[in-house]
Parts: sequence; C-alpha cells; structure tokens
Amino acid sequence: MNQEPFINWKALSGIHMAQRPPVRPENGVNMWDLESARYNKMSALEKELTVKQVDALPLSPEDTVLDMGCGCGRLSVPIAQRVKAVTSLDSSEKMLANCAANAKAAGAENLTPLFLDFFEAEAGVNVPVHDLVFCSRSAAIWEIEKLCTFARKYVNMWDLESARYNKMSALEKELTVKQVDALPLSPEDTVLDMGCGCGRLSVPIAQRVKAVTSLDSSEKMLANCAANAKAAGAENLTPLFLDFFEAEAGVNVPVHDLVFCSRSAAIWEIEKLCTFARKYVAVLIFANAPSLPELLGKLFSGTTEKPAERGPHRIHDRRLDYNALWNTVYDLGYEPNCTIVPDGFTASYASVEEACDDLRMLGTVDPDREETYRKNVMQFLTRREDGSWDLLIPTRTAVIWWEVHPEKF
Repeated sequence: MNQEPFINWKALSGIHMAQRPPVRPENGVNMWDLESARYNKMSALEKELTVKQVDALPLSPEDTVLDMGCGCGRLSVPIAQRVKAVTSLDSSEKMLANCAANAKAAGAENLTPLFLDFFEAEAGVNVPVHDLVFCSRSAAIWEIEKLCTFARKYVNMWDLESARYNKMSALEKELTVKQVDALPLSPEDTVLDMGCGCGRLSVPIAQRVKAVTSLDSSEKMLANCAANAKAAGAENLTPLFLDFFEAEAGVNVPVHDLVFCSRSAAIWEIEKLCTFARKYVAVLIFANAPSLPELLGKLFSGTTEKPAERGPHRIHDRRLDYNALWNTVYDLGYEPNCTIVPDGFTASYASVEEACDDLRMLGTVDPDREETYRKNVMQFLTRREDGSWDLLIPTRTAVIWWEVHPEKF
C-alpha cells in the first residue's frame, strides 16, 4: 500500500502523553542536592542487588561507559570496576560528591564525575561519545534518540528491565492466551514477533504454528525468551538479536506469514511491518485501560519516597486511544479487524505474605512503607474457601490485525 493516511493519528495520539518536565534548580535550590544524603544511604542498601543489574549489561573490559544521571554512583562505581573508564554525569554537585567519594572508597580511580544537566549535554561537544551509555530511573530514559547520540555500541535500558519484564510476563500468562486466540493463526504459519521481550506472546504462539522468529534488541530479553521457550518445549522458536529499525525484509529478516508487534514504538510503523508479512500483520495495544506502568503504579502507590520511575503520564481519552491506531491502518487502505480481550496480572498464593514477597521485585518498598504496600496488594487479592488467595490486577488489550493484500472490489 502506498496510500497516505487521511489523518495523522500517530501525531494526534501524542496529545494524550504529557511529558514530565526535567527537574531543574529553582531559586538556587537544587532538590537533588537536598536529597543526596538520603539517596546515598539508599544506594548503600541497594548495593548487593545492584550487582544483578550490572551483570545484565553488555560490558567488556575495554569499554568506556557514560552514566546519564549517576546520582551517588549506585551503578557507576561497580561498573567502573569492570570497564576501562566511566564518566558519571549529574546536575547535582552533592550527588556527584557522594559518587566521587564512593568511587574512591571502592578504588575505582577510572571514574570521572561530570557536573552537567542531561538536557544541556551535547554528544561530541561537551560530552564525549562512549561505548555504552545508560540511564537509570530518571526522566532521561524517555530521551531515547538523544541517548543514542552519545553511544558507539549500546544504549540498552531493556537489558536492565529484563528480569522485571520476565516476571510480568509470567503474571500475564493466563490472560495472554486470549490475545493469542484473537490472532489469525494456522498450524502451517511462520510468525515473526517484532520486539518479543521475554517471549510473552512468542512462546504460546510457537505452540500453535510451524515456526516463530522472536526479534528483539535486548540480549537479556532474548535470553529469557529462549529459556521460556525451552521450558515450554517450543523448539520451533528462533531468537534473533536485531533492532527493529535496522531490520530489512528479505535482507536480514525473512518474510513470514504473520508479523505482529505488541506494546512498542514499532506498532506505528505499519507500512514497514507489512513488508515482512505474506498474509497478515497484527498489533496489540492497551484498550482504554491501564498500561503496565500504570498497573505497577497501583501496586506500589505510596510505597516509596523516591520520585516516580515511570515515564510520561498517560491521560486516558477515548477519542485518541487504540482507535487512533485502527484508523491509521484503515486510512492506509487496509481492512483492520479488532478484538478487545481482558488482560492483566493473575496468580495464586498460599498466603498474603507469599503474594507480597512474590510481587516485591516489580517495584520499590521503603522499610517504613510495608503496611502501605500490603494494603495495595490486598485490594487485588480474593480469598478462596481453602484459605488460598487469587490475584487479579485487571486491564484490557486491543488485538488489531489485517490482511496485507486485501481483496479489492
């Protein structure tokens, strides 16, 4: 199809995403300077488990690494112990002072603090290009294109998130089946999952079709996907380490019968998705219902004094929700089908304590906020007659699919 959409629905849909402004000093007071002592203490408390995040990064001893918003060096310091050099950038002098002190205490002499606001940083101008750039728990995580300008090799926040997303995939397993049921699959089909994550959809689809190729730009996500496929006996699933925007149909990615994309920026690349498909393309998006960050927001509401780690705040507006995506497909000349299915987290637990312990890894709970966290969890639990508990944190998903070569009349 070469038809242009009548309305730019993608652009219109952007009005229901309200970006948080960056935190900047006002009247000479930098809130992060005031918070530095507390964050230094929290960094110390997180030290043991932070190692798992460092393990998830694609580091080599020859790498130079840039930490965008280093805080007190929670990640910068242990990373410096594994690579050639680290530049730790932050807009708080107090945070940087703690970072430098922590580096000195750890013997990390290859760490260089840089006092600069991320939004004033320019690659190759006031900040050198590095091999790997990373950003943790700050508004800058949404500045994906800008982050990439500072990196020679990697900017991969999804590697850091892989363990959490693997857990969420497990919690969504029961209701994910309804999304798979809504797809036009046949046993002879080959299927391409564009942005597979931990295989939430790839694995159950592989159990119904001839073969699945699971593409993702995160090695850690792909490792989880492969492990989940093996555990499910899905030997017909092939992981493919590649960025969607570097993929070319028939060049580095074969054409498949059905191509689908779920909950990623690629869902708007409709024409490109169609080039990979012989028969069908499908996209999955939340349907006038909470997204994963919003579900976590309910579960961990009030459980920490830390600033929210979530991205843009989503304003729900029925006029510009999944219908914008459906209309884009329609305006391009296709005939989209749409099925709305229940979605969300489900699980069963022997006790409330077991539920709290199991879900804890998905967010942050301060020691003095345990009771708040327990109350949050309790609102999503239903007790069975045998004394066990069922979890349901509900949302809803739209499964939109279309033929790439629709019949013309």
